[in-house]
Amino acid sequence: MKKTIIAVILCLGLLVVFGAAAVGGEPAETGKKGAAVSYAEQDRIQAGGVTLGLDKGQTMAALIETVFGYDLRSYAYVSFAELWNGEPSTEALRAIRGILTDTCAGMEAGERMPVGYLYQGQAVYTIVEQPDGSLKLTNYELQPVDSAGGLGETIIPDYQVVSTEQRPAEPHEVALLYP
Repeated sequence: MKKTIIAVILCLGLLVVFGAAAVGGEPAETGKKGAAVSYAEQDRIQAGGVTLGLDKGQTMAALIETVFGYDLRSYAYVSFAELWNGEPSTEALRAIRGILTDTCAGMEAGERMPVGYLYQGQAVYTIVEQPDGSLKLTNYELQPVDSAGGLGETIIPDYQVVSTEQRPAEPHEVALLYP
């Protein structure tokens, strides 16, 4: 619980920096046809003040294919804004929100936030621009939750990092991800 509170505080500070530049946009694209966020949901997300990653699913999938060679166009997409502002509706989205929270807790000065996550089944991918302009691809695997984490119990994470790769990318390509 303490770790989550600290992560939320850290993320709020980062969101102040990113939030001013990220206002506006069209309804979010999920990466699957017919599954875009509705205008009503878009209004709710924007009312929360965070729009980072909205409508970036196809861009992220194309960039991953160009830079890393993985075709993730059939994966669903969830943006930072959707995870941050809304209550996750599925176990997968709850686990992905846990990944985001842990990422926030581990951030250092100069690091970028992931704009969103591509996911299918147990596999989750994200890319993040690094301080040197390269891109870091992280592949996660969602895990079943084995413990409710009650008083005195150890909380077992609901994901694990499978792999990370870092490669150079063209600045104009990376600029497509961030506002």
